[in-house]
Amino acid sequence: MNLKAFHIFFVTCSALMCFIAAGIYGSDWQSGADSSAIVPAVAWLTGGVLLVYYGGYFLRKFKDWGYL
Repeated sequence: MNLKAFHIFFVTCSALMCFIAAGIYGSDWQSGADSSAIVPAVAWLTGGVLLVYYGGYFLRKFKDWGYL
């Protein structure tokens, strides 16, 4: 696996983990158990969105490089 394929895999996994963490904190906030959980939920959601944006930017910038 070359560096580009690993980078795409790593960014995808990182974005998924951000969305999962945002969902966990969001469900804590929604259940009313911890009212301060909205701040990390928004932070994790923002991080996930930025990683998706970065992944698209990376793919557009290095589109002429091969995967393997």
